[in-house]
Amino acid sequence: IKNNYKKHLFIYLALIIGFLFKSLGASWDVSYHFKHFREFYEIPHILNGIGNFIVLGILIYIWLREPYRLHKYLKFLIYGLITFLFGIGFDQYWHEKFGLDLTIWSPAHVILYLGTFFALIGAILFIKSDSEHSLINKKYFNILILILFYLVLDNFLFLLLQQEQGVLFNYYLDRGIRLADDELYQMFVTTQPNIYSGIPHFVYGAWATFSLIFVFSIVKKFNIYKFFATYIILVYLFFRFIMNTIFTITDYPTSTVPYYFILVALSFDIFYNLFKNNIWLRSTIPIFMSALIITIIGLISTPYPLHPPIPLHTFFPAIMAGLIGWGLSETFHKWIFKK
Repeated sequence: IKNNYKKHLFIYLALIIGFLFKSLGASWDVSYHFKHFREFYEIPHILNGIGNFIVLGILIYIWLREPYRLHKYLKFLIYGLITFLFGIGFDQYWHEKFGLDLTIWSPAHVILYLGTFFALIGAILFIKSDSEHSLINKKYFNILILILFYLVLDNFLFLLLQQEQGVLFNYYLDRGIRLADDELYQMFVTTQPNIYSGIPHFVYGAWATFSLIFVFSIVKKFNIYKFFATYIILVYLFFRFIMNTIFTITDYPTSTVPYYFILVALSFDIFYNLFKNNIWLRSTIPIFMSALIITIIGLISTPYPLHPPIPLHTFFPAIMAGLIGWGLSETFHKWIFKK
């Protein structure tokens, strides 16, 4: 029994380590592109690739060695990895066809995010199902699920990094400090109208609201921690702080860190717990509060930017985005996690 427990714990940890490599590579990739031109074999891409190979290796091992009943959950992992691999090829084609892509919001990148998302869902489903037979300690199981949902949220909020990096990039440029290569710098200043690369300015706050509501609404249904949303944000902010520290030490561009998300998470947990038995109040009030907090934060202006520009009219798109996130989470939980 003890050997069985250790083997399964090793499998779970290996999956998470693989996804952490992917997250590290992706985070570094954004900072890298604010300093150097994109290269297919750059170190951030290699780190991301190592993560994918680790996940693929564990997937093959599980598929061959573990019971057939788990295969239906592993299919999400397979679909996710296939989607991601297709996205890598499509992204390379996109760059060869259209040149350097100066926005995170591109069709090729969206495919990469979707691939990672489905792979993570597959890992969560597998661990959730397998843990019922592997005799893993409940405390360890809860921590594993917490880390995996942090990675899900990180995958969604990754799209905000361009603006969070860009606002500091502009801040330092205005003061005569630049880390970008000369040729890349010239491309930035001649092709970029602003840090939003042409997308509407309300998208930052709206996507943040959508992402937080979608992930928080799913994790609360797991009923593991009373303040599950808050714990996830604390882990997310911790890793963002660590990455910024590493970038500062290695002379790479840093980003603003959305520390105010802790207010969103706290309000979500408090109101969700307060109205636990009322589906409408436990969803609509957190959505309203999330949009309100993010919009109010946008009104705060400081000499050193704490966040990208968030216009006042973000409030209503953010509410709509939150409602969509909540609706999708209800559907997703019903179709995927309740099967």
